Amino acid sequence: MGSYSIWTYPGQTVGVAVGRLMHLPLPFIFYLGRLMGLALSIVMCAYAIHIAPRGKLILAFAALLPMSLMTAAAYSPDGLVLGASLIIIANCLRFAS
Repeated sequence: MGSYSIWTYPGQTVGVAVGRLMHLPLPFIFYLGRLMGLALSIVMCAYAIHIAPRGKLILAFAALLPMSLMTAAAYSPDGLVLGASLIIIANCLRFAS
């Protein structure tokens, strides 16, 4: 099991840092971190769908599963792992075709 540092939560870290710099109340900082984590996961999944030569609907289906969306919008590294996995799969599809 890897260590959980700020590098495992890039979107959430940026959201919390921006919220603290703006001196927002704690609940806003918390939700801003969650939204930034979700935004990073959406960007990574969209990039994977964009570069895939085929199988775009399957990648979109995996990205839009309820559990995928729920873990991407939480304080867990699962959104980053999902996005990276879809990018790797899309690159493998590009290599195969």
